[in-house]
Parts: sequence; C-alpha cells; structure tokens
Amino acid sequence: MRPGPRLRRTVARAALGLGIAYLSCVALAWARVAAASESASFVPMAPWGAGYRSYSMLGAALGRQYVRRRVRDALADAFEALDEGWVVAETGWRGGGPFWPHRTHRDGRAVDLLVPMRSGEGSPARLGSWPWQGFGYAHELDAEGRLGGLRFDAARTARLIRALRPRLRRVILDPELVRQVRDEDPRLPSSLFFGRRPWVRHDEHLHLDFR
Repeated sequence: MRPGPRLRRTVARAALGLGIAYLSCVALAWARVAAASESASFVPMAPWGAGYRSYSMLGAALGRQYVRRRVRDALADAFEALDEGWVVAETGWRGGGPFWPHRTHRDGRAVDLLVPMRSGEGSPARLGSWPWQGFGYAHELDAEGRLGGLRFDAARTARLIRALRPRLRRVILDPELVRQVRDEDPRLPSSLFFGRRPWVRHDEHLHLDFR
C-alpha cells in the first residue's frame, strides 16, 4: 500500500528539517574554526581536513572538539601525512574543565579517535558514529577486535601512534588491542600504553594524551 499524501508531506517536512539542522551544525562548526584567534591556547578541530573528519557535526557545533593549538597541529600533520581516513571523536571544551561523561579531557591535551577498521577483504572501514550508535562510543568489539564483518586495523593504528610518538605521553586502548598494535610495531614501548584495563572500555576508541 502506497503512503497517503499527508504521510508523504510529513516525511518530506521531517527530511527538510533534518537537512537544515545538519547544515546549521556544519556552519556553526566552521564558524568556530574561523573565530579562533591565532593567539588562543585552545582551538577547535576543523570538522574535516586532509586525512580525517569529525565524528559528529553536532558535537563539533556544540564545541566538544577543542584542543591545545600544538595538539591540533600535531594531529593535522600526522593525518595529512598518513591520509588514512581517521575519525576524531571528543576532545574537550574551549578553555578546558570538566567534560561529561569523560573523567579526563580537562586540559586540551586529550583526544579520542574512533578505532580504524578493515573489511574482510582488507579494505579500510570506519565505525559508524550516528546518534543511535552513541556517536561511535556504543560499539562493542569482541576480544579479537571484530564487529560484524569488520576487524580492528592494528596496522593503521600503529602507524598513527608511531607518527605522533614524540608528542604523546600516554595511549589508552583495551589490552587485547594493544597487543595487536605492538605486534604490528614492536618498536612502540609498552610504557607508552596505559598499564591496566581502563575504567571504561576503550575498544571502540583510542584515547591519546599529549605532552
């Protein structure tokens, strides 16, 4: 049975409203970037750039992706050099301070990235970050780093950590995934990684603490 005219109009209005809301978030996110002073200590990550994109235009518009300037520059350089499609998740508020629901992310030096995945054929893949997926944080990988037909991409993760190594103080990731990363690059020291299981599962995202 075909939907009636009233239902079609309702669906069209809803789609239009969602489209306008999305474009408004994009505009506000880029306005935050444009308004950032060259002398400011905290700056927003751009919603997208060479080798990366934001997890959420809403999150970017709300100001949940501010970092220290040196952190932004280090990430942008690594993303551009590797060009491997990273997804930047939550970082912190402008000026720092408590950042619910995170226990850390208070000083502009903490960055979450959704872990990279690959398909069964080995092609690069991404975790979804729609609102009903907890903006990427609701995924649960198994002990081998698998989710459906996707698998954690340890090689891509190791390359990024290696590129950022001089700037990093600590990396937080589930121990099972850390083992895979260090198997890919044994040069990465165990002391760089958080030494025990995190208080919150870090299987769907990689937490980086910068110096």
